[in-house]
Amino acid sequence: MDKINEVQVLLSKKAELNARLSLLPYDGTPEIKTISGKDYLYVRKRVLNKVTSTYVDIYNEHLYNTLLRNNEEGKKLRREIRRIDKDLAALGYKEGTLLPNVILA
Repeated sequence: MDKINEVQVLLSKKAELNARLSLLPYDGTPEIKTISGKDYLYVRKRVLNKVTSTYVDIYNEHLYNTLLRNNEEGKKLRREIRRIDKDLAALGYKEGTLLPNVILA
């Protein structure tokens, strides 16, 4: 039963991290584009092997720093989720199922 409890704890932590990731207002790398002499903020992100840029607002230092913090937080959360996925795999967990050796433990 110990492995099952450990898997449950890891799945709970992963769900919490995914929820926090989904709450980030802008997920991606901030970039500044100058158009007609004015600076604008965009968020660049790879979606299905295609790089997309999403307009955020006219450039201001506070917003740019917020986007940088969001980007770092998103990276940190995704890194932690990958670590949990590796731990789950090491315990014999496969998405949606538990392997027999985990259940018998």
